[in-house]
Amino acid sequence: MSVNGTVGFFPLHADLALDIKGVDILPLQPLLAHKINLRVTNANLSSNGRIKLDAAGDGTLQGGFKGDATLGDLATVDKAGGNDFLRWKSLHAAGMDVRFAPFGMSIEQVALADFFARITIAPTGRINLQDIVHSETSQPAPASPSARRQADQTRMPPIVIKRVSLQGGRIRFTDNFIKPNYSASLSQFGGVLSGLSSDPSTRADVDLRGEVNSAPLSVSGKINPLQGDLFLDLKANVRGMELAPLSAYSGKYVGYGIEKGKLSFEVGYRVDKRQLTAENRLVLDQLTFGDKIDSPHATSLPVHFAVALLADRNGVIDINLPIAGSLDDPEFSIGAIVFKLVGNAIAKAVTQPFAMLGKLFGGGAELSSMTFEPGRAVVPASGEEKLRSGIQSIEVGFRLLDVLTHEPRAMMLRDLAQRAGMSPAKAHRYLVSFQRLGVVAQDPLTGRYELGGFALQLGLARLARVDGVKLARIALAELRDRLDLTVGIAVWGNQGPTVVHWMESSYPAKASLKLGDVMPMLSSATGLLFAAYLPRSKTAAMIARELADTQRWAAANSPRTPDDVERVLEDVRAHGSARVEGMLLPTIHAFCTPVFDSTGDLALGLIALGHEGAFDIAWGGEVDTALRDCAQKLSYELGYSPTPR
Repeated sequence: MSVNGTVGFFPLHADLALDIKGVDILPLQPLLAHKINLRVTNANLSSNGRIKLDAAGDGTLQGGFKGDATLGDLATVDKAGGNDFLRWKSLHAAGMDVRFAPFGMSIEQVALADFFARITIAPTGRINLQDIVHSETSQPAPASPSARRQADQTRMPPIVIKRVSLQGGRIRFTDNFIKPNYSASLSQFGGVLSGLSSDPSTRADVDLRGEVNSAPLSVSGKINPLQGDLFLDLKANVRGMELAPLSAYSGKYVGYGIEKGKLSFEVGYRVDKRQLTAENRLVLDQLTFGDKIDSPHATSLPVHFAVALLADRNGVIDINLPIAGSLDDPEFSIGAIVFKLVGNAIAKAVTQPFAMLGKLFGGGAELSSMTFEPGRAVVPASGEEKLRSGIQSIEVGFRLLDVLTHEPRAMMLRDLAQRAGMSPAKAHRYLVSFQRLGVVAQDPLTGRYELGGFALQLGLARLARVDGVKLARIALAELRDRLDLTVGIAVWGNQGPTVVHWMESSYPAKASLKLGDVMPMLSSATGLLFAAYLPRSKTAAMIARELADTQRWAAANSPRTPDDVERVLEDVRAHGSARVEGMLLPTIHAFCTPVFDSTGDLALGLIALGHEGAFDIAWGGEVDTALRDCAQKLSYELGYSPTPR
């Protein structure tokens, strides 16, 4: 130990440079004996810095300390139980700047390494943490919430801790109150808190990780425990914790031990201005109860029946428990509310099974009953309507699949939920089920969601069964009846664009076309469409022959040169449809609009034609718009997506 500097006594003054290494501080234990029920069995102090002390005229001690300090090899024992309570290898504070009067403190970094803590519930039900500090003989009357908030806000000095790191933590929990006794371990606990400050406008970032009974635990969010009123916005989750070790609790409160099952939970807690809002999502996977256990504390509800109703077809129980309330309410207890909400869910499953089944499928309370006419077993008309109602939850969930279908890249949960018009928590529930079915897949590294392998199988099965011409015939029949148009379908055949279906309007166009006709490439809307969208290797020979045979295809406004052809075809692609005005037949106008398949190739063309004066030939007119809408729907049925994937 090295201390260098100046010291004065009247008035008190000190300016000292400290260099302390591993000084045993056990002799100071009597100073704390009357305050805490702990026995310090080992501890040493190291420090390097400078301390200044000056006694002011009013008796206050001014000055401060700048430097580093380490409390190392701490070991403590709980006096009541004689067990290890708290120990660590090192608690190091670097970059300290402490001011005594008025008090203020700034620390660059605090690092706690290789620490252990024990939390124990005694057979009497009392937690050892309650007995660490000596209780006073008389307690002051509790302050009102408003008085407490005002006191908190006025007494908080300026404190800044830029970074707190935790490494190698272990916390042991033992419950001796429950029979048989229960123990749990939080191991490999560590992480970082950055930006701690007593400034109410600041928020510290939290990122902690660990394992609870070998199940991964994570805690993240923002917190400010140093301001007058606590602020926190934290999310925590545990994945796949074994339930069998909790049999002692289920035996006492449920009346059955747990044979197997796993627990996962996601919780989100936000406290702001002493108002708590929380989301608690608990997932019980393959929960299986064992033998019945006689317990005076066990519920009287038929638990097996409730679990059967709450579980989905994969044996998963998924419960969401929102909580809200004021921390100033003396009746407000988080634990009591959680148990009450779980109990209410089980009670409702038992007492209103059909209402719960209806809610699971989106039908709500409508499925809780069915009214029959007296003496008859025939479902009435009102009941038929109920039975025909769709499963709304499936329709809602498919909004997520629709977004993924049209999005070229995998998506984060937040973005996917926003696009689908639902909360991330709600979207996650659907995605969990979709993942089990293989409809959706999640990247384990990025956490992003994409369509899964089963979605591909569905698409391929649909494509193998779809008949584009058949679908087009049905769609065009509706279009002909609605607009009274002459319509047809053309596909690419061995000889070129071939008419395979034809339906006349009530005023047939004198087109003299019949099934099997091959349309010219350069003077018909059908030919121009196929020339624009098919590979040139398929159409080049036919286009060259038609350009050479000018005597046969001498329509006044048809292209005459290769440059003319390119200009016309570019116009077709720009409009997304082909149009001719009296080119093939005088006074006959026509559109031909493309239908694409799942690969983006041209599958067929939809034809609409009519006489000049009775046929809307304008781009964006009634005929053009109706034909485009029909073609887009058919393309969708054939698996086409305009968004590249």
